[in-house]
Amino acid sequence: MSEKQKMAEDIVNRVVKNVNAKSTVLAKWGKSWQMYFTDINVGYILKMDMDGKVEKIDKADKKGTAAVTMIFDTPDTLVKMMDKKLNNMAAMSTGKCKVEGPIPELMKISTAMS
Repeated sequence: MSEKQKMAEDIVNRVVKNVNAKSTVLAKWGKSWQMYFTDINVGYILKMDMDGKVEKIDKADKKGTAAVTMIFDTPDTLVKMMDKKLNNMAAMSTGKCKVEGPIPELMKISTAMS
């Protein structure tokens, strides 16, 4: 496993911990969402249960058909965003982060992640 793949798995685990701690934000949503890292061509699809917790994580080598997909240039970009060292809008305007899916659903996920 490369250093970047390890970083991706670590940040996904951190996201899962944050999301599960704020399960009321995504309660009754019950959909899947994905974080995809273009530099290592790896994505993680998180399936939510109806209680707002991560029920299952699937690793994928391409973008999936999740309700929302967040595409990052590197795992480090997501780390910086979560550590508040990189503003979400700056990341999006510079192409470091892209989003596919409805904005209201993205906002719920972003709230749960932070």
